[in-house]
Amino acid sequence: MQALTERVREWRQRGESVDFRGHPIHVFRREGEDYYSFVPMTFTGVSWCGTLPAPREKAKTIEYYVNAVDDSYQPQRTSTFRLPIKPEGVCEFPPTVEPAKAGAIKVFATNRKQGKKLDDAFALAGVTFVPLP
Repeated sequence: MQALTERVREWRQRGESVDFRGHPIHVFRREGEDYYSFVPMTFTGVSWCGTLPAPREKAKTIEYYVNAVDDSYQPQRTSTFRLPIKPEGVCEFPPTVEPAKAGAIKVFATNRKQGKKLDDAFALAGVTFVPLP
């Protein structure tokens, strides 16, 4: 059995956008950006959850979708959704992530052209960005 890191590396090198561990991934970018990044999602017992880095002011809208593998091992992708970013205090449902969890976000690149850091439209404090090899 291949080590997980080897499988993920091969999957990312092929440009596939499905996590073969069977967990969905939350794929996102600032609207208008060329490339997406993604975060793995975890099952909370009721639903799947993925924590994105906090957007900065320059990110007016985030585009995102969710990828997963179904019971027949076929990749499934939602439509792309747009999430307008509102100033603090305006949002109907404010962020509820604990600071420790927000500081432990791991974001993966989907294209080598993304370089070695996350788009500066997102807060970088405590975020680990994993570029393609």
